Amino acid sequence: MGNWALGMGNWAWGIGHGELGMGNWALGIGHWALGMGHWAWGIGHWALGIGHGELGIGHWALGMGNWAWGIGHWALGIGYS
Repeated sequence: MGNWALGMGNWAWGIGHGELGMGNWALGIGHWALGMGHWAWGIGHWALGIGHGELGIGHWALGMGNWAWGIGHWALGIGYS
């Protein structure tokens, strides 16, 4: 946890600036948070969510894949529903 924290694998957690979360149920909270895999979460500025069921909340949030969600300024949602 903290700046540039790295979390890889199932249930990986990344909290802080520039953290990376990769795998199933990865969580990324903060600026430049990255969530990749199934049910990845990205909350904050420039949050990225790639995979199935991901959520992107905040400025420039990106959601790609099935059930992608984009909430906030310049939110992008690409995929189904």
